[in-house]
Amino acid sequence: MNIRKKYSYIFLLICLFAGKSFAQVSVIGAGPDVSIDYSNPKEYEIAGVTVSGVQFLDEKVLITLSGLNVGDKVMVPGDKIAKAIENLWKQGLLSDIRIVATRIVENKIFLELRLQERPRLSKFAFEGVTKSEADKLREKIKLVSGKIITENLVQTTENEVKKYFVDKGFLNASVKIDLKNEPNLANSQMLNIVVDKKKKVKVNSIVFEGVTQISEAKLRRKMKDTKVKHFYRLFSTSKFIEDSYETDKEKMLAEFRKEGFRDAKVVSDSVSVHDEKSVDIAIKISEGSKY
Repeated sequence: MNIRKKYSYIFLLICLFAGKSFAQVSVIGAGPDVSIDYSNPKEYEIAGVTVSGVQFLDEKVLITLSGLNVGDKVMVPGDKIAKAIENLWKQGLLSDIRIVATRIVENKIFLELRLQERPRLSKFAFEGVTKSEADKLREKIKLVSGKIITENLVQTTENEVKKYFVDKGFLNASVKIDLKNEPNLANSQMLNIVVDKKKKVKVNSIVFEGVTQISEAKLRRKMKDTKVKHFYRLFSTSKFIEDSYETDKEKMLAEFRKEGFRDAKVVSDSVSVHDEKSVDIAIKISEGSKY
């Protein structure tokens, strides 16, 4: 491995360990006036910093964020270039970063930040949901045109949409987000949110452990929104919704307290898959003493 490749490799490792897999740490000659000896690191004074490749971001702010200021001393190769990459990357605004030496005059160096902005959201749409559901989801996820598309934005949107349907009883719902380039707008993407709700998950059974003083049937009746499915149940559903389940557990404990068991508590509970359409619930109770 020659010396030039060795230093490039070291810089790349610095970048990768910092989680910057798309950034490139490189001070590379870009013209006949530039000559860098990678086998002999040398200190330069920064004589100028310019920015290229951005459309929406403020160039002066980007230079400030990089930490590369005119008049500063910098070793080439050196850690300060890698630090500049890290400073820019952690803003979450860029998808590619390179730092290039465009000119060297004696001990003065001119640097260019060659950047690529992350795409921006042009529009978004839903697939696999009703119009009413789509309207409610738009209020929930609060996406707006022009917003920068990041991995976090995509993941958060996916989680919010999935949670919406899980809260409605669709525990097996899946959400996939497709990004497509906007043909009529530079550096913009359309976001398509594809939902497969699947079937609502129902409650196959509710089993109690540790209950001796109150009938299990009575406790199940107190859990008004977490009901076991029966073929004759026409007007009340048996879908499992986590928030309703937590509320129903409190209603069930209230029945113990009403009967004098003020220390009654849920020791443990579990929700396990019975089949793709239903779950089994097991609740362990500590009744305590009767007052």
